[in-house]
Amino acid sequence: MKKSIKLILLVVSLLILLASCAGIDEILDDDEIRGYTEDMLDALISDDYNTAYGLVADTCTEQQFKAFYNQARAALQGAQDYKLTCIGYNNTTTVKNGEQIKRVDAEYKFVSGDLEYVVNVSTLTGYKKLAGFHITPVENSDLYSTGTLGNMAGASALQWAVLLLNLVVIAVTVIAIVDCARRRIKKKALWIIIILLCSLLVSRTQTANSFDLYFNFTLGLFNYSAYIIYGSGKTIMRIIIPLGAIIYFCARKTLERKASQQHTQQPYTAQFCDTQAVQDSSQEPNQPQAPNPEQISAVYCTKCGNKNDANAKFCCNCGEKINED
Repeated sequence: MKKSIKLILLVVSLLILLASCAGIDEILDDDEIRGYTEDMLDALISDDYNTAYGLVADTCTEQQFKAFYNQARAALQGAQDYKLTCIGYNNTTTVKNGEQIKRVDAEYKFVSGDLEYVVNVSTLTGYKKLAGFHITPVENSDLYSTGTLGNMAGASALQWAVLLLNLVVIAVTVIAIVDCARRRIKKKALWIIIILLCSLLVSRTQTANSFDLYFNFTLGLFNYSAYIIYGSGKTIMRIIIPLGAIIYFCARKTLERKASQQHTQQPYTAQFCDTQAVQDSSQEPNQPQAPNPEQISAVYCTKCGNKNDANAKFCCNCGEKINED
């Protein structure tokens, strides 16, 4: 049992380590698109219209850009030193009419004092610099959300109900682990790992223009049920089902019956072998045993049948030598 517990702790520790290594906030981007983004932000903050328009001159007319420029200037008013963190990056290459077209999309979080914005930029083959530049307040983006463990302020009753569903999942998992540990079944350590880690994630993502439903197997330790509402209007409903615990409860009687049958057969086999050994030893052929001389009182002559003394060597009647055997 101690070895089983050590194995479980080792597996759980490795999974936690892998999850912590994967939790990196900032995503690597390339210097070109970051440079264009910083140039645009600097131009907007410093009111450098010509530089700002030069970055997107291939994308829109000057009249279209003026409307954007005034809105962006108003949004960034008061910004000075800022921090730009890449939170999304995608690089794709396609072929159209025999020509390779490269598109790079990047998403940044802009922070300057109390100002927080999400900046989306893109570059495309055929455009000298930027092919797109958008600024969105954090509260109106996917960075702002309610319904997660870290942010339940203003959450609805449905969001609280889905979050509390995790207590039921935890209770079922704990009951299954304790029940498995107390029962006499084979491969108990493996079943505990399955109960602890094997879960089914049902996820529904809905936006104004799309609806997606996913079913994925996941590690129960690193996911939880939640109903998340984003500032952009997107919603995600995800439900964790303790699949490992459900499988265990369905297979519990079968596992226990097999272990019980094996336990009762082992003593019977040993007893059967012992009985056979006794029977084999009792069925050995009878062999003549040498007579005990102290128990012999007389011997008979094999020729004439005369009775002689036990120590006689020759028959006293006919003189024949007495056979000692």
